[in-house]
Amino acid sequence: MTHEKYFKRELKKWYGDTPVYSQQLDKYFFDVGELDDEIHDEELYGEELELVLCDLVIPRLMDSDYWYDELDEEDTGTFKKLDALCDEFNAKLKTIFSNTWEPGKYRVEYEVTT
Repeated sequence: MTHEKYFKRELKKWYGDTPVYSQQLDKYFFDVGELDDEIHDEELYGEELELVLCDLVIPRLMDSDYWYDELDEEDTGTFKKLDALCDEFNAKLKTIFSNTWEPGKYRVEYEVTT
């Protein structure tokens, strides 16, 4: 992404509650201290990093409708069992993805705090 495209993005304030991604460094920062250290160690300015807010990755969830054509639509017991299995699987899947992030669409204006 070019600098021009980056600066055309909508600006959002970062509160440190989600990671940010530096397009210039190809690196994620998970807290303010880590970002400040990088800026000081490399003698950078916040705007040089081209920071964007990260979005939590939401996994595609399993739905029992996937097997609708293979099952007898009158067999409600099997659909209930499938629903329960899908719910259990989806709950576990969400825990796996609970810390998976990807660069989002909002740029972050950041000033060094230390």
